[in-house]
Amino acid sequence: MKNKKFERICEAVQHGEDKTVEHMITHKAAKVVACHGTNFEVELTEEEHQSWAMQNCEENP
Repeated sequence: MKNKKFERICEAVQHGEDKTVEHMITHKAAKVVACHGTNFEVELTEEEHQSWAMQNCEENP
């Protein structure tokens, strides 16, 4: 994913929009809950959060 798309998703999440990304290596999809540096913090389940690198993700419509 390119920086511009990453920044757009992060801004949308900060404004309360739901955004989902797909990890291109594991093919898991997860809800973005925050952004840190160039990583998405995603929620796989209520108990499980992970940090995914921007370059490994694509937006999941």
